[in-house]
Parts: sequence; structure tokens; C-alpha cells
Amino acid sequence: MHPLKHLVLMVMLRASPSALQAYREGPDKSADVRIPIYHRTTPENELSSASRNARRQRFLEQIKSMPARRAHDYMWLYKHDRQWLRETILRYAKPRPAVGDRVAWHVRDREYAEQVRHHAALPYDSDVRTRVSAAQLARATGRKPLIEKFSAKLPLTIQAIQALEETVEAYQCRRLRAIAKASRAKDEPLVRWRLLRTAGLTCPLAPQVEKLLAVLLQGR
Repeated sequence: MHPLKHLVLMVMLRASPSALQAYREGPDKSADVRIPIYHRTTPENELSSASRNARRQRFLEQIKSMPARRAHDYMWLYKHDRQWLRETILRYAKPRPAVGDRVAWHVRDREYAEQVRHHAALPYDSDVRTRVSAAQLARATGRKPLIEKFSAKLPLTIQAIQALEETVEAYQCRRLRAIAKASRAKDEPLVRWRLLRTAGLTCPLAPQVEKLLAVLLQGR
């Protein structure tokens, strides 16, 4: 055997040279030669009561100044002492501070309602291709998700949207008036089928729309 192997064996067995030599020469009944056995540290050793208690105490100190998951012993406790870890985190978890309602909703409500009234006038005057719906009015303010989520806190805004929202019949009438006005500007005769086709309307029409169409045709 190589001399270095003897040295490695001596270190591993923690034996003296004389004990190792006696072991090589064979057992001697007159001598009581005992070679100590090296015990490797195992997880079972780590789970000793003293080690576990030390880790627990250290964990309790660490969570006073940092989140539990960042504590040094968190993963060890999670693997070997999970029940205690869960109970401890629940017991020492810091409650979230209650955040008061710091938003001045009455101020926002008046602001958004004014924006709705301002933006509602623009499509009525210029755009006859799009109906002025509740979604469009809310979207025009740039706060549509907020208005939908906190509608209970924005009564003036909701009232303005409901008052200015255009029904389908009202939109059809507005569209017919705009088309008739453009036709007169071009000196084109007003014909029922042409007005309906240009407005994208099909029969039967709502009574309100039918009445307006009759008035427009009589005034040609």
C-alpha cells in the first residue's frame, strides 16, 4: 500500500500509527487494540434538540428586522421544523396598517362630471359616425376603469353620463339630420331610400325615427 494511503486511512479512522500497524499485522489476543470509528455528521444529528432550539431562537431574533423568508434559518426550519415555522410566522406576522380614505372623492366627482359634459358636446357637434354611449363618455375622461370601479363614490359623474348618453333612436335621428343637411348643401333632392342607405338604417324603423324621416322628406 502506498504510504500516502496509510496517512489518509489514519486521518479517516483517527488512529495512531502503532494502532494501524497492529491492525495490519493481525489481531493479537494479548493486546486490546481498538480503532476509533469516525462518525459523520448526519441530518439526524442536526435535528438534535439543542440545534433545533438554537435555530428557532436565532430565527425569532432575525424576523424582528427582516421578512421571515430572508432569515438565515428559514429553509432549514422549513425542511425540518415546518409546523413550528408556520405557527411562528402566523403568531409574529405584523398586521398591515389600515390605510384611510385619503382621496377627496367629492372633488374628483365634480371634476369628472365636468369632463363628461365637455367631451359629450364634441361628438354631438362633429361626429355623426359614432353613438355617444356611456362607455365612450367615461373613456373620454381618461378615467374609465376608475369610474367603473368607484361608481358609488362618483354620483355626479354617473348622473352626467346617464343624462348625456345617447340612445340608439336618438343617434339615428341625429345621423339623419346631418345627412339631410349635407344633401341640401349640395342641392341634392332628399329621397327616402337614399337617406336610409346613407345613414345605414333598415326597416322597420322606430316610431321616433320614422316620424323624423317624414318631417325631413316633407321639407325638401
